[in-house]
Amino acid sequence: MADEKPREAHDDMRKLFSSAKPNLGHDGIALLEMLLQPAKVQVITQNIDGFHQEAGSSWVLEIHGTTRQIVCSRECGYAAAWTDDSPRLCPVCGGRTRPNVVWFGEALNEMLFELAEESSKSADIFFAVGTSGVVQPAAGLALLAGNSGALTVEVNLSETPFTQFADHSIRASASDFFQELCKALRSKRLRQVR
Repeated sequence: MADEKPREAHDDMRKLFSSAKPNLGHDGIALLEMLLQPAKVQVITQNIDGFHQEAGSSWVLEIHGTTRQIVCSRECGYAAAWTDDSPRLCPVCGGRTRPNVVWFGEALNEMLFELAEESSKSADIFFAVGTSGVVQPAAGLALLAGNSGALTVEVNLSETPFTQFADHSIRASASDFFQELCKALRSKRLRQVR
């Protein structure tokens, strides 16, 4: 049946993400949060995999949604964890369920994106990490942060449209950069204790 094709693709996607794990970049960002306490480390991500939370980050805005949850396609308000046993039809209104992700051409959650904008405006330091810098409106958050007074640091393997505007642009993977940054912060803390 043609109606089953999207659901099969969604199920394949969930299985793929459920077998993957956070990398050292996710772990490093979570460790950074711990090392910088009581400062607030906020993560704004376009990723839909839930890896930031799994790695231990506590304040995460997933502006493109998450594969860890299903919602009603009729937007009746139903939402639940996405498991092998998740219903294909909404138990509230009978609409089809789908992953709680933003597909191309769909609008972002306005309230969530407004939170991302406010977080960007109030940032002291804004890291733009591993992004192409072209997917709008998310790509504009780093510029918004910089224009609001934040120190902006781009961490990417290659240049992006944001490179010319960043206060610092570092050619590295997220894994390498955040592991090294956390190592330097720990070393500095040890010297201060002595």
